[in-house]
Amino acid sequence: MPSAALFSQGFIAGIWTAPFSAAETSGLFQDHAGWMVQEAGAPKVCYRNWGKKIYALDTTLPDVKEWLGQTFSALRRMGFSYFKVDFLFAAAMPGERAERATPIQAYREGMKTIRQAVGDGFILGCGAPLLPSAGFVEGMRIGEDTAPHWDTKRGAFQGPNAYSALKNSIMRSFLHRKLWLNDPDCLLLRSQDISLTPNERELYALAAGALDNMIIESDDLALVDERGRKLLRKAIALQGGRVNVRGLMGDDFYLIRSQGGPAGEVRLIANLSDRSNQYNSFEVPPRSARFL
Repeated sequence: MPSAALFSQGFIAGIWTAPFSAAETSGLFQDHAGWMVQEAGAPKVCYRNWGKKIYALDTTLPDVKEWLGQTFSALRRMGFSYFKVDFLFAAAMPGERAERATPIQAYREGMKTIRQAVGDGFILGCGAPLLPSAGFVEGMRIGEDTAPHWDTKRGAFQGPNAYSALKNSIMRSFLHRKLWLNDPDCLLLRSQDISLTPNERELYALAAGALDNMIIESDDLALVDERGRKLLRKAIALQGGRVNVRGLMGDDFYLIRSQGGPAGEVRLIANLSDRSNQYNSFEVPPRSARFL
């Protein structure tokens, strides 16, 4: 339960959950295996994580919806008002359900239950089918997880990395403030235990700010030096404008234009590529950002 000291400092309380997932070792799974999406009459493994098999709740079941509603209503009464709900794809896994429904219909039933339970709380979706989530969340992670390294390899999913996370944020910028607030994943501002260069860290932060994205910081703040703190303040100052992005059909070289925000007109060149690029006569080094 959130403490009074937290609220007295002007903070709100948030909680991070995976509401549609149940690990094989959990009491939820062991007590209610019949609540899971099934395959051939047995619970179907949805994914594996943390060294365990993870199963998906069947959100067409009345008992499951009642349990979800009671759980999130209780969290809201405890004082939580910010809810990050993760691994949401689990509710949309194909499989056998108690009621006739498509995976997306089942997913929306689960999200509707959580939305009603938390009332005016802020819901941040993550690991979610994007368009079916519209109307249920205030914020949405719209790309891969970031990581303290940069990898521009093309092709199959290569796991968390800062390049892919930022590229998704740029390519899906049109969703922002239309369906939800875009979450680009957290900024990486520390200077230790990280392989990102100063230019890469700056590119990520400035692009997130110029795109008016949610600004989320999760570094150990003891590892963030004055340069990192200054970059965080700069990213926040760039928020609030109406955003237009040019170069979406190009090759990792974008012009982000923001107007009407506290910073006035902002024009930021974001070069995600591994080579220098030119905008008119203005040269932008690889993996870096420059204001026009």
